[in-house]
This record gives sequence, structure tokens and C-alpha cells, in this order.
Amino acid sequence: MLVDISVPRNVHPNVGNVSGTELYNVDDLREVVASNMESRGAAVVAAEALIAREVEQFNRRKASLDAVPKIRSLRARASSIQDVQLSKYMGKLENKGVGLSEEQAAMVQQLVHSVVTQMLHEPTTALRDLSDSHSDATTTTIPTPPQTHWLSGQ
Repeated sequence: MLVDISVPRNVHPNVGNVSGTELYNVDDLREVVASNMESRGAAVVAAEALIAREVEQFNRRKASLDAVPKIRSLRARASSIQDVQLSKYMGKLENKGVGLSEEQAAMVQQLVHSVVTQMLHEPTTALRDLSDSHSDATTTTIPTPPQTHWLSGQ
């Protein structure tokens, strides 16, 4: 293998015709470089697209973290109301002589917690979505289920 990188060429082109030899010159190297540059250009485009997708995903995740304090506050308020109401009604039951076993009290607490958690799911999701869309979650109304009276169903 002979590589002639000089300009003008030092190796005669007919040397490449000799059996068992390969001759490469500056023009051959330019072709290889051009081919490599072309494939690198395609790789750069693919890498830039990947980076753009990852940056967008990162920005959405970062924006959703803005909702965390609001969600914590909403859940803490709901938990506080839940605890107060459970305590209040457990006391009322005891005053009426209807004592619950520990297992029954735990089941009631689990039921109330489950209801509160399910009720908070939609507003929590809305807060995250608002943060994801870069909206101002502090001024946007959070969707809540329609108000109904628990006895009449209306």
C-alpha cells in the first residue's frame, strides 16, 4: 500500500497497476474525508433532534415540579379536614354509645382516606398539567366535581 499525499504527486499513477499494490493519493483522501463529513452531518442532525426532545422533556418535568408545593398544600389541607372530621364523628359515635372496634375504626379511616384521595386526583392532575403547559397555576381554576347534596343526590 502506497499513500502519496504530496502535491505535486511523487508516485507515478501507473504504480497502482502493479500486482499486489494499492496506491492512494490526495484526491482519494479527499473523497474519504467528504464521505465521512457527510455521515457526520447526518449524525449531527440526529443528535440535535435527540437533544431537542430531551431538553423539552426536561423542561416539562422541571415545570411540573413547580406544582409540587401547591399539590402538597392542597393535600395537607384535605388531610387536615379529613382528620378533624373523622375525630369529630368518631366522638359523636362514642357519645351515642356506638363504639367501634380498632379494626372498624381503621376501616372507616381507610374509607375516608380513599375518598379524599380519589377526590384530589383530578385537581392534582390538573395542577401538574397546568405546570407542564407553563400556565400560571395560581390563577387558573382547577376542575372539581359538581356539588351535590349527599342525601338528595342533587
